[in-house]
Amino acid sequence: LKMNVTNLWSVPIAESMIDIDIDATLNSLKSFAFERNDEVNCDYTENKYILNDELFSVVANELKNEYIAYAANVLGYLTSDPFYHMDIKTSWGIRMNPGDHASRHYHAYSLVSGILYLNVDSSNRVVFHTPKNNNSFMRLPINHWNTNNCYEYSMEPEPGKLVLFPSYIDHHTAKNISNESLHCISFDVGVKGCVGKGTTGEIHIME
Repeated sequence: LKMNVTNLWSVPIAESMIDIDIDATLNSLKSFAFERNDEVNCDYTENKYILNDELFSVVANELKNEYIAYAANVLGYLTSDPFYHMDIKTSWGIRMNPGDHASRHYHAYSLVSGILYLNVDSSNRVVFHTPKNNNSFMRLPINHWNTNNCYEYSMEPEPGKLVLFPSYIDHHTAKNISNESLHCISFDVGVKGCVGKGTTGEIHIME
């Protein structure tokens, strides 16, 4: 039996390696003050706009190239328009101390979210949760797991790896079972300007 399969409405998770000085970026991140975020069980930088800092100007430019390519070529968004543009709206450093993890959550009020790993341990990986599953009504035994039937999917962390994903996807970070603090930079991408110009749905998003 020949069967044509169309995978509709997939959730594209992108991985790429960023050509940056990892040690210098990590040292710059460590110079910022951190505070405990009890909601997700790890430390965040007090500054939630760290990629606006001159210390990260090269990194921010590399990340912009990646998320614009992802939004345009993968998600199919119009990223170049005279009335609006896509830009990083918030960015923060994360410090996972031994035993820390990030509880299940998603990123509201943004389109695309990203994680840039700086120093890692394989235990401390991001895990994505399916928004809806064909086994949600009746869970039959699975003969072989794949991206069409899995409930969770994890990404292997590497220094310099960037992971991009739609912001609405639930995810968590597994427990850091290493003996050192692990660091990454997270950011959310939004739109600035006027969206839906000339339509009844026109909305203005301030700079």
